Amino acid sequence: MKKKISMLLVFLLLIASFSGCSKKTDNADGKVDSEAFGIGKETGYTPYVGALFSLPYFIDHKVGLEISGKIYGRKTAVSGPGEYDMTALSTAIEQQIPQNPTAMFVSAFEDTIAPSIDKAVAAGIPVFTIDMDTIKSNRDVFIGGDTIDYGRVHARAIAEALGGKGKILIHYNVGQNSQDQRAEGFKDELKNYPDIQIIQEVAGQTDTSKDADAIKAALQANPDIDGISTMVSTGGVAAATAVRELGKTGEITIIADSKDDSTLKLIESGDLYATVAIKTITENLYAQMLVDGMLRNSVSISADDKAAGINALPGFIDIGTYVIKKDTVKNFYQKADPFDYSDLKVTEPSKDDVYYLIGGLLEQPYFIDHKMGFETACNELGVTGRFIGPSGYDMTAEAQMIEDAISQKPKGILVMAFEDTLTPAINKAKAAGIPVITIDMDTIDSQRDFFVGGDTLEYGRIHARTIAQALNGEGKILIHYNVGQNSQDQRAKGFKEELAKYPGIQIVQEVGGQADLSKDSDALKAALQAHPEVDGISTMVSTGGVAAATAVRELGKTGEITIIADSKDEATLKLIESGEINSTVAIKTRIEPYIAMKILALKNYTNIQVSQDDSAAQLNILPNRVDIGTFVINQDNAKYFYLSK
Repeated sequence: MKKKISMLLVFLLLIASFSGCSKKTDNADGKVDSEAFGIGKETGYTPYVGALFSLPYFIDHKVGLEISGKIYGRKTAVSGPGEYDMTALSTAIEQQIPQNPTAMFVSAFEDTIAPSIDKAVAAGIPVFTIDMDTIKSNRDVFIGGDTIDYGRVHARAIAEALGGKGKILIHYNVGQNSQDQRAEGFKDELKNYPDIQIIQEVAGQTDTSKDADAIKAALQANPDIDGISTMVSTGGVAAATAVRELGKTGEITIIADSKDDSTLKLIESGDLYATVAIKTITENLYAQMLVDGMLRNSVSISADDKAAGINALPGFIDIGTYVIKKDTVKNFYQKADPFDYSDLKVTEPSKDDVYYLIGGLLEQPYFIDHKMGFETACNELGVTGRFIGPSGYDMTAEAQMIEDAISQKPKGILVMAFEDTLTPAINKAKAAGIPVITIDMDTIDSQRDFFVGGDTLEYGRIHARTIAQALNGEGKILIHYNVGQNSQDQRAKGFKEELAKYPGIQIVQEVGGQADLSKDSDALKAALQAHPEVDGISTMVSTGGVAAATAVRELGKTGEITIIADSKDEATLKLIESGEINSTVAIKTRIEPYIAMKILALKNYTNIQVSQDDSAAQLNILPNRVDIGTFVINQDNAKYFYLSK
């Protein structure tokens, strides 16, 4: 009986079911004549510009670039010095500008190359930083590992290997953005292991001989060292060499970086305990996927993205970090010829392939964007999409819909994970072999594959900066969020952390939201009556802007209280234009399901792998998370965000 009711509920609450047409694919020579991947002909030019290309570390980057060029039908090239020369790298970037590439992919070792990146952007060329980032430039997207998280993984690896006790050296390239951030994450995580002590930080040079000499000198100066954590690609071989030359092989535990064959052999021999790596082959692959979306131009954030000062690109794709030990190392050796793509396979998507997007509160305007993005991706891929969810906030019903979808054996399920209570249902889908991507809201306790949504902490920080600027750094405020929801709690955390920089602003009350316009308005009105001295309201709930404006209006205080809202429904936009709301903070919701589906398609319809055998290595090409980007809408650009326009 319960099953029948559940299936009836799905039927009654089905928001949309749509399908595309099947298309013919020609996989000869690894090229794809398909609307699902690429346009069906060679379109565009995307160079990859970097340095140190003589290192084995960058083989994956070249392979990923060339494979993605074949899949999406795009001309590619690799440019830049073989050594570490930032002047030569800047020159290589600027030499590409006259060729007017469709997009440029750049490994940004240092901020010194930011002016050259900005020249490319000023020339109208989208620039995606690959593997290493420079936030001082105007680049569009960063695709690489989460450098802070990498450091944390590295710290946990050596702590585990040493049983939580010991004296260690850490080795990284001091002054390189990504390397400094790795070290920051390492040190932060190591605070959880008080019995492990960093004795010396050894500066790396990405030169095996020089790095070996530096590590050897540090070991001679500190003969009581138990372990070495090197976060430099040449560091594993360098550290093993230094230890061997001092006759200490087997006495000092080494955690390396990257997965070149020399490092892998040292893991097999026992000279190295493990290495920490990122899914480098996917970096340029995902960059090409984003370029494909740009060329199609089928998803926009506003009615006129250029005029609104925005684009339909995410801010960051974290490709994922993992550890290689002796039990899995054999799966990671390069092929005899890594540039032989004769075994590349691409399967054409079919209208019989079914995907679900399951959420809640779908009657709210906030989720119109998700339906549009999902529908667009399904139509482009030629697959069937089912966009469903319960009316209202009902996690029991949403969990049941996930479980009901499992029986349909879909190719993937996208889930709006409002609460951790959805974890068991998500894990059941994963146990059934179905990829699960959380969108907009995440549950990190589940076994989901990856998350696509806003960086919730960063959202909170931007919200705090926005109200601080609106109040000129002084005032008493209310903050309004849905207490207990993962993403909302994270937003509030980021807000409070950022607000600590503005001592003149005081939070006088935290108001619990309910994502219900009437109830939220009543709660805010009561808080304002209890605190008549309030100067501003920051609401991080999609219904909160209208609710706050209603409460303020009913108390006759319109124009006296500054409101920073959430989301971009038409009612909120009208209140910005009327002046009742100062501004609203939003994320690029429409691209959440779109990007999730396009990434998932690369897993479902190609045989690209991170290793020689991803199944045995317990890996796949999917990233860890995608930060779609957060932005502010005010009176200057509100007119571009109406759906009707």
